[in-house]
Amino acid sequence: TICLFYQYKEPSWTTREHKAALNKVQQLAKQYAITGRGRCAPEGLNCTLTASANDIRAFCYALRAWDPDLFNPTDFKLEDGVDDSKRFRTFTLRKVDELVGYTLDGVRAPSLNRHAGRHLEAPDYHKQMQQKDTVIIDVRNAYESDIGRFAPPAGGATLLDPKMRTSSDFPKWLNAPETKEQLKDKTVMMYCTGGIRCERATALLNQITDAEPEFETKGVVMVRGGIERYLKTFPEGGYWKGKNYLFDKRMEQAPANKTEEALEKDVESSCCLCQRPYAHYRGQHKCAKLIPSSGLSCAVPVIVCDATECQNIATTEPQKLECPLCVKGYQTPNTAPDLVGQ
Repeated sequence: TICLFYQYKEPSWTTREHKAALNKVQQLAKQYAITGRGRCAPEGLNCTLTASANDIRAFCYALRAWDPDLFNPTDFKLEDGVDDSKRFRTFTLRKVDELVGYTLDGVRAPSLNRHAGRHLEAPDYHKQMQQKDTVIIDVRNAYESDIGRFAPPAGGATLLDPKMRTSSDFPKWLNAPETKEQLKDKTVMMYCTGGIRCERATALLNQITDAEPEFETKGVVMVRGGIERYLKTFPEGGYWKGKNYLFDKRMEQAPANKTEEALEKDVESSCCLCQRPYAHYRGQHKCAKLIPSSGLSCAVPVIVCDATECQNIATTEPQKLECPLCVKGYQTPNTAPDLVGQ
């Protein structure tokens, strides 16, 4: 069984409470033979775990017994019957400053209690995509969006892709005047893999609109349980096109009732070397180009197909690997919102 979950803590754990949480989660993982990986920050916990069906549930119940107020509302997303080859070998829990790398930790973090977006169940989220005066934002990184995304129906929501190399790009994109103009007076939908990135992202947008009277939306919503829950609710795919990139050994999630032929027709991504249509990330290949504005290596994952020639080039000449954002010369806006001032 595989389990994905996150839980934000507000107000944040103190330094002593954070240390106690780290120790408790590690103790429970050992007790119930849990493997996987997680991030533990003062603002909460985010984990992807594997174990037997009984042990994973016992772990979840133990978290709720340890801190009922915090973990009773947690949405533990469980999938039974996963092949044993997808099991993590060990358990690692990283101590971090924030659960998602928005660089919005501490006093800069928008309050979820005051500003969080409204959760819609998958069927209601599906219906909202049919509405005009609606925009839908993919809150994931661009390389994830490349292999799968929502495709709202004609006359419905307009899809916006922030073209993020990393999550820290999102506040800058959201703060850009041209972005605000696209969101103004619209219902704003957001989505990500399991929901955790949307929690802070929706709160950030609501905090900005609260601070700027001339910038208003008609509401900010997210899908409860993320793409993962939507695809289980709509096993034929619904308005989803392609595959859902996953950060575990499954690598990607496809609609359960969609045929391989239909999935092939959905492919819009391609090998970065030969441009053959391809939608699998294998081999941990990274973009070798430098980002002009920062001089730092791009280093986002790139797709290399299974052709022998492409695999050889990727191994022997990795400097030739270039992601679609670098090919287009895309530059992230460079001004983040002043959340402390707001």
